[in-house]
Amino acid sequence: MRLLAADLGRNEDVLASLASLQEEIAAARLLLAAAVERAATLPHRERQLRLVHRLGALLLDAHEQWLDEVEHELNGP
Repeated sequence: MRLLAADLGRNEDVLASLASLQEEIAAARLLLAAAVERAATLPHRERQLRLVHRLGALLLDAHEQWLDEVEHELNGP
């Protein structure tokens, strides 16, 4: 939503509003790392948990890559 309204304001304001998403991604990565560690304590579910945790990591990677792309685009000429 913030990005869709970018044409109504300054790029700097949009980028500042998106900065909080980087913090949320970092926090989610910490939670995911803890969940990955706990999965080893549940051998009967470890395979399924590993697969779900991998999906979570991929989604966080995608969000981070998208934010990098937006930052590059909005900081461009």
